[in-house]
Amino acid sequence: MWQDTLGEAQVTFVLSAVFERTQKKYRDRSIRYIYMEAGHISQNISLQAISLGLGSVCVGAFYDKQVNDLIGLDGNKESVIYLQAVGTL
Repeated sequence: MWQDTLGEAQVTFVLSAVFERTQKKYRDRSIRYIYMEAGHISQNISLQAISLGLGSVCVGAFYDKQVNDLIGLDGNKESVIYLQAVGTL
């Protein structure tokens, strides 16, 4: 999806979620909590990158199946939900 930054970054963090595990505990609110937590994690990565003088880009536009396959996730029980590139961007 024309996310060239992902290929240029020194590291890309891949955030995933295990949906069933979260749904057992939080039921109807689980999806909300999954994405809120991903945002919290991403914010901490961004803040640490800034403190190290690095750039950081959050990416939500990616092909789910291709990224899941790349890191070995089934896309159902566990799936990638967010990518974050960090480096001298």
